[in-house]
Amino acid sequence: MKIAILANSYSTSIMPTEWGLSIYVEFGDKKILIDAGIGGLFLVNAQQMGLNLSKLDYIILTHSHYDHTGGLSQFEFGGQKVFAHKEVFRDRYSLRDGKYESSGIQWKREDLKGEANFILNEELTQIDKGVYLSGSIPRVYGTPANRFYEKVGDEFVPDIIEDEQLVVFELPRNELVVFSGCTHFGVQNMTEFIRDKFPNKKVKALFAGLHICGLGNEQQEQVIKYLGTCGLYEKIYSLHCTGEEAGWKIQKKLKGVLVSVGDVYEI
Repeated sequence: MKIAILANSYSTSIMPTEWGLSIYVEFGDKKILIDAGIGGLFLVNAQQMGLNLSKLDYIILTHSHYDHTGGLSQFEFGGQKVFAHKEVFRDRYSLRDGKYESSGIQWKREDLKGEANFILNEELTQIDKGVYLSGSIPRVYGTPANRFYEKVGDEFVPDIIEDEQLVVFELPRNELVVFSGCTHFGVQNMTEFIRDKFPNKKVKALFAGLHICGLGNEQQEQVIKYLGTCGLYEKIYSLHCTGEEAGWKIQKKLKGVLVSVGDVYEI
């Protein structure tokens, strides 16, 4: 399994970065894109890394936020399937300086270049041999605070970001590789979901934006301690909204990896 980081919020390379996420995966004979960043940066970086994205078999969107979906407006589709949650096209907003701003998908399906075949799910779904989408993650335990809203009638109400889902790859020897775009549903909810749906399997690698960059030091420490003691994750690769500071803590305390744009991993 090959994993290449095309867009991320942190970089130690000369390759440009952005507040967004896009990951290229080769799994078996399949070429997969997970998220597409804000704009065309993932395409630029893929070209620099020698990756031909026109050969993609399919695309997965972890959730609807613009920093994970915006780049699809720049992609030349050739009939690829796009897997996403059925609520991915719902209008979503963030509250900034007292104003509600659109934070969801910024393009319309009919305006995408070429032929894109959207396949939407709601529950745990196998989309390929050894590849699963989690569907909505139950919020049984606490979730990180966020500034996201959706509009119901004329009112803005807190958005639990129901459309966010995990991407899970099954490896031999009862091992998993799991991708989480932002983990808006919270790390404990994620952990218990994986344990419930994939019993007796170990997560060999968790690639995750953990959405803890805005938390205070004590709250960050609680999340990091939980990740280290829950007994599920062999190695954690910190992405995107984990934040650089928290990513360094995970690297130091859990022997994790603070992921950079341009990194390539073989698992």
